[in-house]
Amino acid sequence: MTQKHGLFSGPGADRRLAPVITGLVLFFVSYGTDLVTYVMGVKGAETIFNNLLIGLAGAGLVIFFQSVASHDEARARIKGQRSILAGELNHRIRLAMLLVRQSATLEDQDERGRLIAEAVEQMDKALNELIPYVAGAEDVRELSNRQKSA
Repeated sequence: MTQKHGLFSGPGADRRLAPVITGLVLFFVSYGTDLVTYVMGVKGAETIFNNLLIGLAGAGLVIFFQSVASHDEARARIKGQRSILAGELNHRIRLAMLLVRQSATLEDQDERGRLIAEAVEQMDKALNELIPYVAGAEDVRELSNRQKSA
């Protein structure tokens, strides 16, 4: 079943809505300055103040929309990196836990202890390798690429 989206809803709606909001704000700023200059007895064509104010309002709105979009993109990127990191950590801990599971079936105490120690070492190694990614020292996408190539 497909979902219908209107012009200002669905994916990318904020990008379509930004120019409309900017246009409306510029219209009302222009109309307001025209009213003020009319009340002051100055014709709109005789003043540059009106045009300057409209330009500043437009620049301010563009800066605002760009900062919001940049912030949203940064949040989405961080969210994606966390997801990759959680998947990698899950994969590595599962591999180590397989050793623990395997050790439970062994009757030899020395072999069981060796497998559990190896599992603990693998978990420790996984956590130590992933700490720089959590701290943001490296790009987490490198981790995903290394995993795929291995």
